[in-house]
Amino acid sequence: MKKSFEQEKMKFIGLKTKYDEPINKLKKYKYVKNKKSYQYLMNLTLLGVTNPSQIDKKITELEYAKKNELIKIEKKYSYLKNCKSDSLYYACVRDFYGLLSYLEFFKLANVVNKDEFLINLLKYIERNKLYYQDFYMFSVNYKPYLYYSFGEYFFEEGNYKLSFSNLINAAENKNNYNNYIFNGEYYYMLGVSAQKLGYYADALKFYEKSIKEMNKDIIRLSTNEQKKLIEKNKNIIANMIDSAIEAKKTYQDINGALFEKAINYSLNYKNSLFEIEDYIASLYYKTNDFELKSLIRSYFNLKRKLNENYIKNKDTKDLENQIKVVYNQILFYKPYKTTFVRREDVAKNLKDDELFVNIIYSNKRYYIFYFDHEDNFGWKIFNEKNSFLLNKKIKIYQKLVKQLKRNPYNARIVRQKNKITNQIYNDLFGFLINDKNMSFKKYKKIIIFSDGLLRLISFGELYDFHNKKYLIEEKEISYVPSAKFLLDKSVNKQIKNAIIFAAPDFNKGVGSKKFRGSGIITINDLFRGMKFSPLPGTLKEAKELQAIFNINKLHEKIYLKKQANVYNLLSINSPTILHIATHGFYINSDKVVNPMLKSGIALSGANKTKEGIVTALKITGLDLDNTNLVVLSACETGVVDLKSTDNVSALNKSFLLAGAKNVISTLWEINDNETVNFMKLFYKEYLKTNNVSEALRNTKIKFINDYKSSVYWAPFICFEK
Repeated sequence: MKKSFEQEKMKFIGLKTKYDEPINKLKKYKYVKNKKSYQYLMNLTLLGVTNPSQIDKKITELEYAKKNELIKIEKKYSYLKNCKSDSLYYACVRDFYGLLSYLEFFKLANVVNKDEFLINLLKYIERNKLYYQDFYMFSVNYKPYLYYSFGEYFFEEGNYKLSFSNLINAAENKNNYNNYIFNGEYYYMLGVSAQKLGYYADALKFYEKSIKEMNKDIIRLSTNEQKKLIEKNKNIIANMIDSAIEAKKTYQDINGALFEKAINYSLNYKNSLFEIEDYIASLYYKTNDFELKSLIRSYFNLKRKLNENYIKNKDTKDLENQIKVVYNQILFYKPYKTTFVRREDVAKNLKDDELFVNIIYSNKRYYIFYFDHEDNFGWKIFNEKNSFLLNKKIKIYQKLVKQLKRNPYNARIVRQKNKITNQIYNDLFGFLINDKNMSFKKYKKIIIFSDGLLRLISFGELYDFHNKKYLIEEKEISYVPSAKFLLDKSVNKQIKNAIIFAAPDFNKGVGSKKFRGSGIITINDLFRGMKFSPLPGTLKEAKELQAIFNINKLHEKIYLKKQANVYNLLSINSPTILHIATHGFYINSDKVVNPMLKSGIALSGANKTKEGIVTALKITGLDLDNTNLVVLSACETGVVDLKSTDNVSALNKSFLLAGAKNVISTLWEINDNETVNFMKLFYKEYLKTNNVSEALRNTKIKFINDYKSSVYWAPFICFEK
C-alpha cells in the first residue's frame, strides 16, 4: 500500500487536498512553547483536537484520509482513461460540470497524457454524436467554451501550437450561448500564440482586437481583475511592435503598413484603459442633469459592490451585466467621442523645429520612437539587459538628487550626477547626433511622451559633456501625458486674470457645505492615514506673486489658509492663470488601480476630513477651458512607487483634461526661498512672452548663469497641449 501511494504521489505532484492546510498547521503547533494559552487551545479545538497530546494521532488520521482521497482520484482517472465501452465513457462525461471538474483536475495534477486526454475527449464527443444526441446537442452549445478551456490550458503550458488551434476552433464554433468568452483575454492568447508560431501579421490583428475588447472590458471588472488586464495591456503594445518588426524581416509586411499600425496603437492606447471611466467621473462633476448624475452614481455604487463580491468570492456575472447596462445608458446621454491618433497627424501638428519622442516601457524593455514635422522617423529598441542598466542609472540619479537636496553645492555629487545624466543623454539621443535626416542640432524644442522610470527624470538636466551644457540650455522641453493632446490646436488666450491658492490650513475643518460633485468616489482608508505638514513659505510666495500681478494690472484673487479649500477650487471659472501652492500626494498601494485616484492635492482641512483631499479624478471636473497656465509649485512626485510610474503624469493630465493649456509641476520638493525666487523670475518671463515652455527655459538658464544648483531649477517641468 505504501509503495502504491508513493507511485501515485509522484503522478499527482502539485495536487492539493482539503487536508493539506490542517496537517501543516498541526505540525507547527507541535512546537509551540506555551501550550496552555487560550488562543492556542482554541486553535486546536477548531482543528478537532481537544488536548495537545493528541496532535500526532490527529495528523496520522488526516494523512491517511489524504492518501485515500488521492487514491480515489487516481482510480477515477484510470477508470476514465481505460474505458473501452462507449456507454461507460459516456457515463463518465455526460454531466458538463463534471467534465469541467475533470478539466480543473488536469490543470492542477501532474498526471501523464494530459494533452492526449483533452484532445481525445473532443474527438470522442464528435465521433459519438449519432449515438448520444442528447449529450452531443448539449456539447454543441458549449463546444466553443470547451475549445477555449483547452486553448487556455495549452497556453498556460506553453504549447502554443495546440493553444492556437483550439482557440481558433472556439471561434469557428461560435454561437449565441458563448459570446462572452471572446473577450480581450481570448484575443490576447491568440495574439501571443500566433506570435510564438511566427504568424506575425495574424498576431497584430489579434492584438488589435484584444486592445479594443480590453477597453470595453475594463468598465465592468473588479479592481483585482483590472490589475491583471492592465498588465496584459502594457505587454500588448510591445508585442505589437515586436511582431511588426519580425513581420518586416520575414516579408509579411513588405510596405511597412503593419509597423505603422503598431506605432499608431502605441500613441493611442499606452496607459489609456481608464479613459472612459475617467470621462464618466468628470461628467458627474460637470453636469447639472439630475438623471445623468443618478446614473453615474449608480454606476460607481455597482462597481463598489462588484469589488466586495470579488473579495468574498461571490458570483459577479449579474453585477457585471448591470454595470454594462448602466454604462451604455450613460454614454447614450453623453457619447464618448474619441479620435484615433495617427503618427502623420501628430507630425503635421509639430512645428518645423520640434521633435516628438514617444517612450514605451513594456516587457522589461524600452522602445523609443522619434519623429518631426517632415515625418523624419527613427527608433531605438533596448534589449532587456540595456533596459535594466538604464533603469539602474535612473535610480542612481534619484539617489544623487536626494543627496544634493541635503548639500546642493557639493562638487563631488554634482560631478557624479553630471556623469550619470550624460550617460542617460547618450543612451536616449546619442544616435541622433550624427543622423543626417534627424540632426539633433536642428531641433529647438523636444516634446516627450514618457514611460517607465524615465518619467522620473528631468530631461532638461541631462548633461552633454561635449558642449559642457545641460540639455535645457540648448532646447525647450515639454511633456505630454497622451499623444491625443498634441492634436489640440487651441492657442493661448490674452493674460487677463490670476487666482492663487496657497498656505492651506490642513488642520482646520471646512464645514459640511455640499458642493458640485460630492459623493461618487469614496475616499478609502488609505487617504485617511495621510498627514500634511504646514507650508508657511507658500504664504510669502503668494504675496510676492500678488505684487507681480498687480504691477502687470492683472485681476487677481487669492485664497489663503482656511479659504484655500475644495469648495472655492471647484467654483473657479477659467482664470487665465491658476497658481496652487500646496502638497501633492501619490499613493503606493495595489488597492488603488486607477492612476487618477492614486494622486491629487491637499487643501484646507485635509488632516481632518476627506473633503480636503482632492484626487486627480475630481480635478477633471474644474472649469479651465480658458486657462493658459496651471502652476503646482509645491507638489512633488519624488515619493512615487518605482514599480508603477503612471501616477507621475496623472495629476498634470487631470488639469489638461479640465481644459488648461499648460501645467507646471515639480518632480521633487525644494526649499521655500528658492521656490519664491524661481516663481518670481518665471512669471516675469511668462508675462513678457505668453509662452510657458520658453519662459520656463529662460528662467532655468538664468538660474544656471547665476550658478544655482540644478536641484533648485531642474524639478520644474511643463506638460502641455
